[in-house]
Amino acid sequence: MNKPAFIKAGLVLAMSAIGHSTLHAAAPDAAGAALMRDLAVCAKPAWPAAALARGVTGKTTLALRIDGDGDVIDARIDVSSGHADLDQAAVAGVRGCHFHGFAAATTAEARSAWKKMQFVWTLPTGSALPAAELAALMAKAEGGDAAAQVRLGWWYQAGVHGTLDLAQAEAWYRRAADAGNPQGQVQLGKLLQSGPEPRPEEAVEWLRRAARAGDVTAQGELARTYLSGAGVVRDAGEGLHWMTQAAASGKAMYQVAAGVEMLRQAGDDADRAAAVDWLAKAAAQDDPYGKLFLAHSLASGQGIVRDDGRAVELYRSTVGRTAGQAEVALGSMLEEGRGVPADPAAAAALYRQAMAVPHGPDFYRYGRLLATGTGVAQDRAAAIDVLLQGANLADCNAMRLLGQLYLEGGERAERAEKAYGWIGRGIYCRARAGLPLSD
Repeated sequence: MNKPAFIKAGLVLAMSAIGHSTLHAAAPDAAGAALMRDLAVCAKPAWPAAALARGVTGKTTLALRIDGDGDVIDARIDVSSGHADLDQAAVAGVRGCHFHGFAAATTAEARSAWKKMQFVWTLPTGSALPAAELAALMAKAEGGDAAAQVRLGWWYQAGVHGTLDLAQAEAWYRRAADAGNPQGQVQLGKLLQSGPEPRPEEAVEWLRRAARAGDVTAQGELARTYLSGAGVVRDAGEGLHWMTQAAASGKAMYQVAAGVEMLRQAGDDADRAAAVDWLAKAAAQDDPYGKLFLAHSLASGQGIVRDDGRAVELYRSTVGRTAGQAEVALGSMLEEGRGVPADPAAAAALYRQAMAVPHGPDFYRYGRLLATGTGVAQDRAAAIDVLLQGANLADCNAMRLLGQLYLEGGERAERAEKAYGWIGRGIYCRARAGLPLSD
């Protein structure tokens, strides 16, 4: 049996539970590289609130086994961090990972061997503030300073000073909110929406008070609440009303949101033109998503005269700034020769670039080029590896094409079962997303 590869995942989480990970494979072989790529797209485990509040750190080494579909079939703690909650969070996190690329690159025997993976839980240095600063802020808050009350509430909510206490956070936000402070009202509303015991009706009322007073953040939050139906009856009209109120502030992020939602609800050309106007305002501020969605409108002629050349220019200006979306759009224009001479090799380079984000549609498009030999050397095995990663990122088209490639590879029972399984997943995925079942 092959010796288990050792994969080290350095997980550095800030006290707000937001951080980054660095991954290193012990050997530069195909299996190790595939495992590292799969780990790179795997969601980080959630930092347990109690451990975050205690400010504890440590290293959890896990051993795991993977099946032929890339799913974790068994996971155990190999070396404890010394903190049971951190260890269990690591186990729960890795059980949710899918190692499709690794499964495709290894034999059944190699997959079933135990693989090791290490999570390093590290708090950032200098995150705790001096006790004197905490005492000074507490004195201001107790004296009725609303800004200090809001800041103190955030400290308790985020676990600053190692004290994570949502009840205290709510109490301080409420004192500021009751005094009419819009920021306190917004923070209280958001906490009531997302806390362990959500109170959506009260949350909306606080957001509405702040929104009516002209607080832009409250207007945006209220808009998102009604558009998503999170804890309230979904009301697209009410959501769009508040989003356009927020957009009127001149902030590009709300102008983009208003433009996109207006296009979604548009009933006629006048509505679409008004939507594009919001996108153009955001694009004029060099907002990458404003440029991206304006380019989409130009490429489709939606709400504006179609102009493929200008769309290409806008897409080029947002490459690397829109989480892979501009790369897909520009790549498709290059493949089709729309607004620019056809250049499938350049399209392939764009897709490869965005796969590092990682962005599922780029895996699908690059896998398709590998499968057909368009713009790149044809490589069916590499195409399957890439499409497995796209499927892991929930790309419906990657799932369907993956199934087709398996089907073309032969009619053995095992291969056919995989093929129809992936095709079925792709169809179900597209149906859930409201997409047509075939192109």
